[in-house]
Amino acid sequence: MSLLDAAYRRLFSHRVLVQDLLGSVCALPLLERLDLSRALPLSPVYVGPALQRRQGDLAWQVPPHRQDDPVLLVGIEHQSRPERYMALRIGTYRHLQLEAFVQQHPSSRTLPVPLMLVLYSGKQAWTASIYSQDLFSAQAPPWPVDHIPRQAYWLIDLKKQSLNQSLPSHSVFGLICRIQHNHGLAHLSELMQTVLNTCPDGALMQDLAAWVNQAILPRCLPNLDLPQHLHLKDIRAMLEDNSDSWLHQWEAQGIEKGRQEGLQSTLLSLIQHKFGMVQDMYRHCVAQGSPQQLAVWSVRVLDADTVDEVFQTPPRTSA
Repeated sequence: MSLLDAAYRRLFSHRVLVQDLLGSVCALPLLERLDLSRALPLSPVYVGPALQRRQGDLAWQVPPHRQDDPVLLVGIEHQSRPERYMALRIGTYRHLQLEAFVQQHPSSRTLPVPLMLVLYSGKQAWTASIYSQDLFSAQAPPWPVDHIPRQAYWLIDLKKQSLNQSLPSHSVFGLICRIQHNHGLAHLSELMQTVLNTCPDGALMQDLAAWVNQAILPRCLPNLDLPQHLHLKDIRAMLEDNSDSWLHQWEAQGIEKGRQEGLQSTLLSLIQHKFGMVQDMYRHCVAQGSPQQLAVWSVRVLDADTVDEVFQTPPRTSA
């Protein structure tokens, strides 16, 4: 399990966040029939008769207000990249949830209604179909097309939700979407302050801080050594106090990286012009070379008779 997957499991194990998620994406007529305050977490681990073990990310049971309405079973899966056969995997978890319900409620006359959600946190567009029937080729009779499973999942693209103006600024789910796809340090600092002002749940605040500290900040600040186990107040203060120095450091790093890439490109062009196609072993040397080495090799190309002479280490001279 990746760090990001583990973080999302922790976050959406909080009832207040699941309430906020369903309140943000479900239609009002459905929400009015559900008693979100009595939502109950379920085990996402399923063991079959032959002791086969399958585990999803999260599962919740939401009771209705009216006794004659069905229970809602909510399955939540997190994905950081598109998966072609997601509909097949989701269908497996759906049936495992229903089987677990039957085992726990053998006298029930009706099955609950399953709602399967996929939270997608990646940046590239989701390309997989949400319908299981799209995974099968279109066939005409006599093929038993009625036996092809027809089920779907609800894709919740966090990047699109981060731009959703209808999500209230105090929505914890909306804040998670915006933090995941923030627009820079200043924006992230503002979001941290909004979380501090609006989130009353101490345990959720702790898990939010762990998620930001371990999954968000390393992505935003890949070249900095960050303290571990920061609270949200500490993260917000650090972002506010050090953003200028970080920006200066990033600019310097960007200039140095651009200079090195320019030297690499120039050296490869010189070698190819004089000696022909550059072998992979020499491309690797160029990619690993320091700016000083690249400069030396570029000068050697002018006088070298072979490409080996460019990269060979000159013999030491005695003092």
